[in-house]
Amino acid sequence: QQAAQDTIDRWSGSFLGQNHLIPTALDRLRASYRCEHLASIHTPLEEFAAKIVDGYHDGDTMDRADSYIGLARAVLPFCPDDARVYLNRATEAVSKFGDEALARWSSLLNIANHAGSSEDQMNAETAYRLARCGELMSPYIDKYFDWGLLAATLTKMSPTSAFAIASRWRDRDACSLDTSLQPIIDELAVRGDVLADQLWPLTSFTNATSALRFTERQRDQFSSATNLQTAFQLSFDQMAKHGISQDDLDRATRLAASVEEMPNEYNEINNLVKSDSTLMSVSRTNPRTTAAGTDQESEERSAPIDWDLVFDGMDYHEVAAIGQAKRTFNELPGYQNSALFWQELFGRCPNGKEAALLRTLASDEELSIWDAEQAIKLIPPKWASRPSVQASWPSFYRTIATRFYTEIAQRATYMGTRPNLLDGTPPAHRKAMVETVLARFGQSDFDWDESDAFGVAALCAELLPKAAQANVLSYAISRLEQHVSPGLADGEWQTGLCPGSDIDDAIAGLVWNALSAPNAETRWEAAHCVCRIVALNNENQVKHLLLWDERGNPGAFGSPSLPFYELHARLYLLIAIR
Repeated sequence: QQAAQDTIDRWSGSFLGQNHLIPTALDRLRASYRCEHLASIHTPLEEFAAKIVDGYHDGDTMDRADSYIGLARAVLPFCPDDARVYLNRATEAVSKFGDEALARWSSLLNIANHAGSSEDQMNAETAYRLARCGELMSPYIDKYFDWGLLAATLTKMSPTSAFAIASRWRDRDACSLDTSLQPIIDELAVRGDVLADQLWPLTSFTNATSALRFTERQRDQFSSATNLQTAFQLSFDQMAKHGISQDDLDRATRLAASVEEMPNEYNEINNLVKSDSTLMSVSRTNPRTTAAGTDQESEERSAPIDWDLVFDGMDYHEVAAIGQAKRTFNELPGYQNSALFWQELFGRCPNGKEAALLRTLASDEELSIWDAEQAIKLIPPKWASRPSVQASWPSFYRTIATRFYTEIAQRATYMGTRPNLLDGTPPAHRKAMVETVLARFGQSDFDWDESDAFGVAALCAELLPKAAQANVLSYAISRLEQHVSPGLADGEWQTGLCPGSDIDDAIAGLVWNALSAPNAETRWEAAHCVCRIVALNNENQVKHLLLWDERGNPGAFGSPSLPFYELHARLYLLIAIR
């Protein structure tokens, strides 16, 4: 008997000293509670299983609830009171947030976007707290949770923290670098205070087309013509190896043509396209799946549009005229891209009739929120120079805001999933529209739902001074933190999670941690990133990479709960530099 007990104890010690999946731990616990001779290990197995379930944050809320239910069933025969506690935890897991989860989170992101867009960057702690709340909310929002949007928001708050958080996400398999890095790169590129030379190497972590597209968009932000040429050549070569699409070949040709008249040092770009484009395998069987590409393909499949028929007898002073023209357009055979309608309408507007068309558009009862959002974005910029249009703007935007005030508020809580009319509104008129929306809510007596309430909160915060916005953001985060378990994400905030303020050091830190990844694909992507850094002669980034090598740890860029494979990092760094 003693020998049997010794065997049980040895097995228990070995089992409890290893990492196990939840189903494995629950199966062993269930078996122990149904075998009398295993009574001595009931308690340690239950504590072990409960610890694993409490620390599980990777799946959705139903997965976590199912784990608690399995735990309750395992201990039910021996201790019904413990089973009742676990069932209550299962209930709590699915009842923390209900239908308002998406509206609440999107409203918080909306506030963070405005609070984080000030000249004084918010600190790393606030950015981490928001990211941690994101990991709390992602299981409740599920497929609607936009990691890229969160990454872009964190970049506005603290760019270096965004890199560190994205690196730790990759460590814990919360979000891949392919998803998180592109929004960070795009946000920093738009800001304009980081050179394209510093950001372009990071495209090695994203999809095969991103490097070429980034080079095209940011061609004026490279520090030298030589670096632009190098970025283009490496981007083009990468695309060619995977079979370049016609869309990207056209993009490469446009980029070459745009610098054709520049100094001689750019000539090699043209020669590269002219010599290689006939040799590359151009992919025509895999069309782009972007919205623009889909619209273009649909346009090509549709019959030519008889615009004279659509706008026959168009009276720019007649309110019903736009609705009639839109109905005629929609009745045309085949799929029609509605953006073409608004472009043609504005293009056909006679000189001097622009203000009349705006008044007619705002008064059109058949105009939907979708039409308004699209039309406002497509209004020709040159119209803004006409005095009559300038005088019409305030009335036009107030009328639109009055008509669609509930939709505008609701769209403030669906960032990333639906277009927002305010996003296409010039900043000079956005504040007036927000004030009009809030005034209409104050005058209305209908029952608000969660989207209305959180949307109004987000719009109110938009009108506050920057300091007050930061206070509102901190308060909103603190409300969500009431539901955050201590072990979520990378645990409670600590100074070791602060990456400093040097962008080049942050980029080097992310790459250094990726060089140590257990996944070989990630290590090679990081190695290619180092090669690109060297190719562009980014001496400061190379210096910081070598400093990370001297430190021998990932610092704020590695998850504290996971090991760092220093030899992996050092080996692949040396391979890349060589």
